[in-house]
Amino acid sequence: MCHELKELFRLLFDTLTDRDEAKSALQTWMQQVEALGVKAFKPFLVTLNNWLEQILNYFLEGWTNAFAEGINNKIKLIKRRAFGYTNFDHLRLHILVECAPNPT
Repeated sequence: MCHELKELFRLLFDTLTDRDEAKSALQTWMQQVEALGVKAFKPFLVTLNNWLEQILNYFLEGWTNAFAEGINNKIKLIKRRAFGYTNFDHLRLHILVECAPNPT
């Protein structure tokens, strides 16, 4: 049942384009998950409920901040390997090289 709920959640974001319709569908989905009673879903439901209005903004234009989150993650990984860099400029150059667009 958990897999079906996960796939339904993905389907909502792939198919719905109206914010009000999405809100209703997500609230129905959350009720189904709560009725299932799986403890592992509880933190996700709390987060989804707390950020519901902001998440619903996705259905206005279909934009996400995934690119920015990817860059932030890459920078965090570089920082973890950055021990021994003599100054900030070396770290900055490494980030610029790693995050440069690939030539096509």
